[in-house]
Amino acid sequence: MLKPTALSTPGKRHRRLATRSRSSKSITSVPDSQPRAGPSVTISPFRKGRKGRKMKNYKLKWVDNTRLLAVLGVLSFHFYLQFGAPRPTLAQLVHTPHDVLMLPFHLGWFADFLFFAISGLGLGMSAARNRKSWTRFYVDRVSKIYIPYWTAIVLMFAYQGIASSIGTWDHLFVIPQTWQGWVKDVLLIPQDPNTAFSTHFWFLPSLLVLYLAFPFAFKMIDRFGVFGFVAVLVLACSAHRMPIDLGPFNYAFMAFAWSPSFVIGAYIGVMLVKHPEQTDRWLMRTLPLGVVCLLVGTWAVMTDGKVWLGHPLLGFGTLSVSGALGRLPWHLPKLTAISFEVYLVHMPFAGWYRHFFGFVTSPKSLIYVFFLVSVWLMGAGVHWVAGAVEARIRGVRKAAQPVSTAAAAVVQG
Repeated sequence: MLKPTALSTPGKRHRRLATRSRSSKSITSVPDSQPRAGPSVTISPFRKGRKGRKMKNYKLKWVDNTRLLAVLGVLSFHFYLQFGAPRPTLAQLVHTPHDVLMLPFHLGWFADFLFFAISGLGLGMSAARNRKSWTRFYVDRVSKIYIPYWTAIVLMFAYQGIASSIGTWDHLFVIPQTWQGWVKDVLLIPQDPNTAFSTHFWFLPSLLVLYLAFPFAFKMIDRFGVFGFVAVLVLACSAHRMPIDLGPFNYAFMAFAWSPSFVIGAYIGVMLVKHPEQTDRWLMRTLPLGVVCLLVGTWAVMTDGKVWLGHPLLGFGTLSVSGALGRLPWHLPKLTAISFEVYLVHMPFAGWYRHFFGFVTSPKSLIYVFFLVSVWLMGAGVHWVAGAVEARIRGVRKAAQPVSTAAAAVVQG
């Protein structure tokens, strides 16, 4: 055991360890800034610095994997809507062994809850890690939605225009009939999903509404911890059930139906920054509870009058179970990087492919593989174009900064 005086002389201890490492391969030189294994030492790289910097070296690959699983679930469900027969009851979901094997396709709508949970988790981590102004926070986050979205719809409208000019009868998008419809679609203002460019875009306006409510949820969680989380979760579960007629804002208010999943994700995201190792270990131990939440939540959303119970259960259950799957030894960061763009382009082509194949629904496995590969390639293209646009915008901002700084200096002088 080292003497207490040795602890105050890190340079000598480092040299002593280095000398021992040359004589034994089992002992290596470890810089004093790194943690050392041992029963009396807490292994943590986060002992120094601000609370918001604890995640600097803590890589949560399972978060990336969970995002990828969410997109894959939505793609699979939408594919099966076009090329399979939905199972509306629990009994039909497990009627035959084949139905049991197809559960990931039947229950792909679980990914909706996971989408909102992982979105809240990402916002919670970002806000807790980087305490910037809310204006800057929103500019950074919203640009990650609008730039890829606008890029995707421009490219798909270009495709639709070319297809129409050569006589193709099918269309990817619904064309708005009024200028108000165009404004709502382009700016992602909440509206009836059936009147949007594509029905699957309903997720984006709903998410933006929850973005606006996020500062309240974050401040409650950040200041009051679990008590603040419980208070916000109760509000989230009850808000959309209130008999309030907001007129033109009703569709925006309906977005709060998804707020339980979003709030659960936000709380876990904040805790992952404040207490990364403890929260990660706790989440790993919740797998049995997550499975129970999935089962009970599935029953609840398929039962009249119990949907309110299913939202928080499926929000937590999907995050717990997908987190366990995401911790398995796999990681596809390049696919995760383009997953949002894949989500943007996939739905119109799910229906278009059914027409393309002459309404043939088999062999489903080959058509499914073709569908996945093609939409991921399209998503990669949209991601590349959107990245170039964003890089161009950043370049313009950086070029304007020296001018602004010089102008400020002149004013102050």
